[in-house]
Amino acid sequence: EGKSVFETSAFHEGLFYAQDEASQLVAHVLAPQAGESILDFCAAPGGKATHLGELAGGAANVTATDLSPERLENVLENIARLRSPGVRVTQLDEVMESGKQFDAVLVDAPCSGLGTMRRNPEIRYRISEEGLNRQRVRQLNVLNEAAPLVCQGGRLVYSTCSISDVENKGTITEFLRENTGWEIVCDSAATDPIDKDPSQSNSALKEIRRPDGFYATWPRHPEIDGFEAVVLRRL
Repeated sequence: EGKSVFETSAFHEGLFYAQDEASQLVAHVLAPQAGESILDFCAAPGGKATHLGELAGGAANVTATDLSPERLENVLENIARLRSPGVRVTQLDEVMESGKQFDAVLVDAPCSGLGTMRRNPEIRYRISEEGLNRQRVRQLNVLNEAAPLVCQGGRLVYSTCSISDVENKGTITEFLRENTGWEIVCDSAATDPIDKDPSQSNSALKEIRRPDGFYATWPRHPEIDGFEAVVLRRL
């Protein structure tokens, strides 16, 4: 009684990872498949990378890296604690220099965190239009770094825990304007990744998918954060 979940034996034995429901949906949006090579480009602290490995039943090759080399220590700790199948950590420089391309790349981008304001109310005092535009520039730079790592026909999932159009649709619109050979995977696409495996619980995803292809939750209930995600396909 009164014990934090992070102090329980179940946590230390690697039986679970604490993550908001909205964050959990991101790995389902990417829909990892057996045999795929997958890169989590902004992986720290490791929740989504390990989730991807679990969803693929250990049959996908998941590489976790991060813009901050120091934060990869957190990823290593969580992989070890959870005994995550098929997940390995690689320094970003090694990934970029290897010339390897992946079937799917996840960019869970640094953002304002506007969708998490219910748990972080101080965000409202530091948010500004100028700050959102700085985030958009940073996010676009990250996308431009990650995009060449996606193989032809592969997919890139962009996600944030923000509800700002500047950081979401604005960033993607600018990326598509600057980069030819990409498209948003929309509801009508016959090869939508979330439709590949009927055993997955995809009804929740389809309910939050907008006609423009973006997935979005809104923190109208106290138990879920606001997030947005979109799947891009390299043509």
